[in-house]
Amino acid sequence: MNCDSKRLVREINDRIYGVMQGLGSEDGDFLCECGSEKCGETARITLREYAALRARDEDIVQRRGRRLRAAP
Repeated sequence: MNCDSKRLVREINDRIYGVMQGLGSEDGDFLCECGSEKCGETARITLREYAALRARDEDIVQRRGRRLRAAP
């Protein structure tokens, strides 16, 4: 996945976060940011977890089975 695609997925996730936060939701389904062009997975995480990932800029939303993990 090229840099523009990665940036777009991250922007979409940021928008999902904003909408879910505006609705008062506690969690949401976010796009996997693994970088694989074939990946269409989502990860259900809390908005608190999402904000924590974004606070650590090197971490990404990534689905591996049913567990969320940070980038290596």
